[in-house]
Amino acid sequence: MIHKQKSSVLLTLILSILSNPAFAKDVHDPISYRAVPGAIYLEGPGPLVGLGLGVENIYKGRVNVMVAKTLGNNSGTGFLINDIPFFSDNLSLTTFVASLDKGQFLNSYTRGLTSDSRVLQKGSGNGSGLIMNYKRPENKILINFGLMQSTINLDGYENTDNSSEILLPSAFLAPVKTSSLFVNFNFDSNRQAENENDNWQWQSKLGIKADTGRIGQADQLVTSLQFSGDYVLKPYLSLNGRIQSSDSFIISRQEKYESSDGVLSELKIDCSSLSGTQESDCSELRDQLANFIAKNNKYGSADAIGGSRGLRGFRELRFKAAHTRLASIESRLKISHWLPGEFFSRKSNHLAIVPFYDWGFASDNESKVFDSSEYSSGISLRLQAGELSLRLTAAKSRNDNIAFFTVGKPW
Repeated sequence: MIHKQKSSVLLTLILSILSNPAFAKDVHDPISYRAVPGAIYLEGPGPLVGLGLGVENIYKGRVNVMVAKTLGNNSGTGFLINDIPFFSDNLSLTTFVASLDKGQFLNSYTRGLTSDSRVLQKGSGNGSGLIMNYKRPENKILINFGLMQSTINLDGYENTDNSSEILLPSAFLAPVKTSSLFVNFNFDSNRQAENENDNWQWQSKLGIKADTGRIGQADQLVTSLQFSGDYVLKPYLSLNGRIQSSDSFIISRQEKYESSDGVLSELKIDCSSLSGTQESDCSELRDQLANFIAKNNKYGSADAIGGSRGLRGFRELRFKAAHTRLASIESRLKISHWLPGEFFSRKSNHLAIVPFYDWGFASDNESKVFDSSEYSSGISLRLQAGELSLRLTAAKSRNDNIAFFTVGKPW
């Protein structure tokens, strides 16, 4: 018996060092080389420090190769090739492999908006993927589809209160091997040059993903839908908003694992061989695991919310459920409008102060998803350099005050 683990997010973070720099697209661009140091901090995995090395524009201004290495508590390696021409200018391929030698992630096995009971989960694993990208000639529509595979190994748990190991004697916790088929549709009203000066810009994204092959877990279909918009009030000021919805649907059930008792009989965790605090920690985690696995098999798990891309006052992937909803609003004040220098004179570069407010909803019962909510508010200092976005954020929620530094836009 296994359970769905969140160490896979660390593989994604390793790849973020690879994929964030923008690559030139002009056919006449010469081959160039890039060294990209990376250092981010997220509430959950903690610090991620590394270096990416790349070669760009290998063939007719296209084909880019990068390799990345991360160090410390989250140590791994990634390799990526993107923008590989495939029969036409509108089609390209991306492929990647990533390996997580060791990682750690603050996690909890609760569902919906219930109270937190977190542990430090340690893991390792690997992942790979092949993605085909289709871009319409007018460049407003981007479609990508492909296959990703990952294996995550459970390497132990730690009590966050006293940093002691949580023992799970005789536990049967096999590696999580997942195969995911996916397709994403992206529409951006501002991709065409004639729209650059429009006050109103909007984007929409639709994603469909099928997760299969996980021992002891139901196969599921996950859908996600997002709308976002920007309204420019002044050259230095804009209002920005986003709404997002994600739902899971079971496509192949594991009925014997839809009850906690059925899961417990398969986990085979014997806490009675321990004593004192070790026994109580073992029993608490065992019961939480069993309850989470049972509900995951019965309802599935949509895209989790919480962290740097939504509900920023909570740690990464804090809230997990079969149905999640997210809404955000923020104002971007470009203080670089008043700063001297050639760097900020370029239209694609700016420094902004961004106050924001997020609402989140999560439930295994779709009809009750809006019965309760969580919120967070805060402020970011955001540096935009071409396609590269750096964010230093402080956020507050009902229970936590969180600060993080990361790359990439929140949506």
